[in-house]
Amino acid sequence: MRLADNPDKGRKVWLTESEVDELLGVVEDTEKRIAFRLMAHCGLRTKEVLRVTPNDVRPMDGNQAGYKLRVWEGKGDKYRETWAPGDLVQVIQTYTDMANGGNGIEPDEPLIDTTRRTVQRWIKAARETLEAETGDEGWGYLSAHDLRRTWGTRAIESGVLPTVVMQAGGWDDFKTFQEHYMGQHSDSVVSREAAKVLG
Repeated sequence: MRLADNPDKGRKVWLTESEVDELLGVVEDTEKRIAFRLMAHCGLRTKEVLRVTPNDVRPMDGNQAGYKLRVWEGKGDKYRETWAPGDLVQVIQTYTDMANGGNGIEPDEPLIDTTRRTVQRWIKAARETLEAETGDEGWGYLSAHDLRRTWGTRAIESGVLPTVVMQAGGWDDFKTFQEHYMGQHSDSVVSREAAKVLG
């Protein structure tokens, strides 16, 4: 876990993939897990999570393998598309079929039928559980927005072009993206880069 001061409040948090797994591990409800993954693995804002419908999950165009997620009304009501991991798509498809006591969710109905405040409460409950279980007070700073921050930084560190990450995440301004999302590199990236100098 990486932390940095947040001028607005508290700390900014970046999670490793294993820490995202830890977070998902304390959440038993499928709806909550999908909401968390839409932020941590697709880069959605809380408001956007609440608008995702089964129809928004689409195969990539052409001969490309994988899936995309349509975000019809992102920040500023702008349309964009981001990628969605295949295993998350499978969970969404199963959840869509089995929700509502087996009656399913209609293709144009929201997957996560709740409020922003409720999603924030889900995050708070999960972080409090993890802080108590691990003794790591860093968990106490985790917010929904930090899951999106984690997604953006991990994509960059995995070698995705910054312009592609910005397009998928709905960022227009590189300076803002750099300051708020690329601010902290993982230990593995720092170690890899330091080895170039240290030998």
